[in-house]
Amino acid sequence: MKKYVKWTIGLTAGILALIMAMMIVLDPLMQYHMPWFGLQPVVSNQSQYSVPGLAKNYEYTNAIIGTSMSENFKPSWFDSVLGGKTAKLTIYGSHTVEYHKVLDLVLSRNETENVVMNIDGLYLLSDPKVGRWENLPTYLYDNNYLNDVNYLLNKDIILKFGRKFVHGNITKNTTDLDDLFSWDSDSVYGSDIVRGLIEEDVGMIDADTLACYQLWCESNLETLYTLLENNSNVHFYVFVAPYSIAWWYDELRAGKIDLWENMYKQMCDKLLFLDNVNIYFLANSKSKELITDLDNYKDKEHYSAEINKYISDCIANQENLLNINNYDVVLTDFFNFIRNYDYIKITK
Repeated sequence: MKKYVKWTIGLTAGILALIMAMMIVLDPLMQYHMPWFGLQPVVSNQSQYSVPGLAKNYEYTNAIIGTSMSENFKPSWFDSVLGGKTAKLTIYGSHTVEYHKVLDLVLSRNETENVVMNIDGLYLLSDPKVGRWENLPTYLYDNNYLNDVNYLLNKDIILKFGRKFVHGNITKNTTDLDDLFSWDSDSVYGSDIVRGLIEEDVGMIDADTLACYQLWCESNLETLYTLLENNSNVHFYVFVAPYSIAWWYDELRAGKIDLWENMYKQMCDKLLFLDNVNIYFLANSKSKELITDLDNYKDKEHYSAEINKYISDCIANQENLLNINNYDVVLTDFFNFIRNYDYIKITK
């Protein structure tokens, strides 16, 4: 009986060791290395699983971080703009928690020189302690080998990501990292679609919610300021995502325009004193044309890759760049434009 128990334990341990060794070699989520033996990445669109491995082991000097507002960027655009090699490390719907988990990985690398990131309500107005993804696999975001069993012996990861990695390489259906996470080619854009999403009745924001948002914003900005200040060797290119005029129409009727104006001014007042930060706010005449042309959008927030390209061009050419001397005038003008826009144009 004792021999049988020992034999069973030994066999089980051997099988588990074999599975772990196989996972380390194949490493479908690139936790330890990029693919070996001439294999190519097969990256899942579940970016909360795919991003941490890329952040740890892909060779890059520039990182794109943010939400779906940054997913249609091509890293090669920034290779040209910033020099070096660029990795796209975006997570759809990121809140502050997810942003900082990715930033911690990116900034822990000595090779990182530049970070491009979008800042919007999902960052500034989210609870600093609550992430978007309840099932975020936090064991993928650290360098603690003691919890790697959650990766190496995870049945769901082996069957889902491991199998996809093997099948993708066999069928040559691998991932072009320049198009990673991009949804542009799968989307339908048009003013009729966006107009149909405009709310008929929008409730006004209440004082308690407004006060809560303000506290979260202050906390998130303080955390971001400290992070950027402590990484003065890295340059941060921050842009505010250009939502459509239809989205601003709903926010106007909800009584939130003053909130947004004050929030972005507060962000500029805090971050623009750092020498390693550029902030881009799309507010010039061309930008206003883009956000009022609803054919550029698939819904009230999400814009086509053409706008992503325009944002990269703005970074390259220093257009729509805010500084400590102009931000108040630029933002005041933009939000007056939002308040005074003729919304009959998008509702009739």
